[in-house]
Amino acid sequence: MATPISLSLSSLPSKSQQLVRNERRMLAASDDGAMTKLFSRLMPPMVVLLMLNQFSKVERDTSMLSMIGPTHMSLMVHLMHWLISYTKSAARLFGSSFFFRNLDLFRDRKMMILTFDVLQVSCKCSGGGDAHATTMGILNMLSNYSWDAKVVLTLAAFAVNFGEFWLIVQLCTSNSLAKSVALLKQLPDILEHSQTLKPHFDALNKLIDVTKCIVEFTELPSEFISIDVPPLSTAMAHIPTATYWIIWSVVACAAQIMGLVGMGHEFITSTSEAWELSSLAHKVSSIHEHLQSLLHICYQRIDEEKLMEAFEDFRRTIETPQMDNLKILLKIFRKEETYYLLNPDKTKVLNDVLRRKHVLLLISDLDISQEEIRVLEALYKGERVSSELNYEILWLPIVDRSTWDDGYEQKFLSLQSIMPWYTVNHPFAIEPAVIKYIMEVWGFVKKPIAVTLDPKGKVSQQKVVCFYGGVQMEWIESFTTATKGVAKALDIGLEMVYIGKNNAKERVKKITGLIKEKQLSHAWEDDNLWFFWNRLESMLYSKIQHGKTIENDAIKQEVMTMLAYDGSENGWAVFFSGSDEMVRANGDKVISSMESFDEWEKLAKQMGFIPALRKQLEGITDNHHCTRLILPENSGGIPERVQCAECGRPMEMYFMYRCCVE
Repeated sequence: MATPISLSLSSLPSKSQQLVRNERRMLAASDDGAMTKLFSRLMPPMVVLLMLNQFSKVERDTSMLSMIGPTHMSLMVHLMHWLISYTKSAARLFGSSFFFRNLDLFRDRKMMILTFDVLQVSCKCSGGGDAHATTMGILNMLSNYSWDAKVVLTLAAFAVNFGEFWLIVQLCTSNSLAKSVALLKQLPDILEHSQTLKPHFDALNKLIDVTKCIVEFTELPSEFISIDVPPLSTAMAHIPTATYWIIWSVVACAAQIMGLVGMGHEFITSTSEAWELSSLAHKVSSIHEHLQSLLHICYQRIDEEKLMEAFEDFRRTIETPQMDNLKILLKIFRKEETYYLLNPDKTKVLNDVLRRKHVLLLISDLDISQEEIRVLEALYKGERVSSELNYEILWLPIVDRSTWDDGYEQKFLSLQSIMPWYTVNHPFAIEPAVIKYIMEVWGFVKKPIAVTLDPKGKVSQQKVVCFYGGVQMEWIESFTTATKGVAKALDIGLEMVYIGKNNAKERVKKITGLIKEKQLSHAWEDDNLWFFWNRLESMLYSKIQHGKTIENDAIKQEVMTMLAYDGSENGWAVFFSGSDEMVRANGDKVISSMESFDEWEKLAKQMGFIPALRKQLEGITDNHHCTRLILPENSGGIPERVQCAECGRPMEMYFMYRCCVE
């Protein structure tokens, strides 16, 4: 422990006296740099104090400081609020017994001796003493304690010893005993001049704010932020200066409150004292703003570290084989009771309702369209009837929490109400670390994605989806068989969906029945087929009306390519994975590629299925093709120039009259 240092000027050599006087002048000019230099002479070095704090934790547990744990620190701060809350509403809130009831906290003998000694030092300045010397005396007296303890002990001493004064002031108008005591102490009618005393209370409020801030720094979790590196090291370097000004302000407040006794209204209206407290309040307020900004940065750093720790924990859980999927599901959601799952009937359910089921995680923002929901709903209901798998869909909405408002709330509720599957009751139910994982590992940006979680918790996200069409059953059987063989060889997930042909309802219906009977792939029902092709035509009409060309609009080019595929009698296929990988081709080219898979198998294992297939298709020359794009008469405008989807050359335009009776 550090040895107390005497601060009596008379005991110092003349040169040292001059040094201290010079340093006082620097302190009066608010030179915090000079103050830091002075602390280095009068106080133990910061690093020594930090070592002492760690070394003496056990000792402090049995000493007077054990009285001031986090709970008691908070209580002392509230006690200070009680002291400065001089209105009747505050008196009603806390009650007259609050102070005396909590005095038991300070009846430890050592604590009372310490608070009394600190009080005595504080009151010396009321007799004209040097406030700086008094402040340094208190710091010297508390030199063996941490900086937050110095501040809290000083405020505790102030609170305990001046609690009686404020209690009498508050009760003297309603309690005869308090009124008699006030007369004996010659207390002025303070409540009638509360505005004049405003600087006193402003100063005390600022002290409480800074004290809370200092205590918060000491309670930051060391496992997430280091005291040796910024921003916490920067903050800790400023705390000695903050402690100095807090204690100086307590000394000033104590001196002026002592001055109220017996001096009446003359002291209350003293301009110089009010100016001093206002100046101190401003100084302490500036310190508080600076420390608060550093504290905010510290909390940001802690949140980042906690987020990264939770992110890595979720990653390990995903990558570790599980007995079932429940552990992963539990980690997706926050633990607060305000967040929970809703079943398709919008009834609250527990997370374990999805245990040991195939769960399709539908991940999107709030811009997912109703059309997309309708298509997925049709697939969902159809698969639940035809499939033997016990699976459910769970919607995970990803939102920007910083911009969340009532408008987004209503949009979320509107989407939730039309979804016939499991949803969360609020987007905030999803753990931030899981959102980070979804965006960084699963690649979610804007477009909806689906991630499959099997009953044992194994995640399969990179499935390849194939949409194909045509009305030649022989080609369909050959294509689906060859494509499934490629997927099996590459060990990739594959989902194939037949979406038929536009304006060929009866033929498509017959083919759909055969596909389901032979279990070749999934197949959409009539309503979804009509919706899909009608949607493509509507998109094309919209692009034409807005004057878009295929040169400057990629969406228009893709739509016209799909409609051109549909205009031919041959088959076609589109493969995509995630939101950024896609390849398409007509029936002849795609089946040729699948049947010659051994030529590009090695490349597919290196590059991935879709990039390798694209490269293979680019190497196939198709000199003999006939591409047709059929546009209904009500298109709202026929484009003058259309490029071929296969070779890019301008297509010839003809008038066609057609009568198709199925």
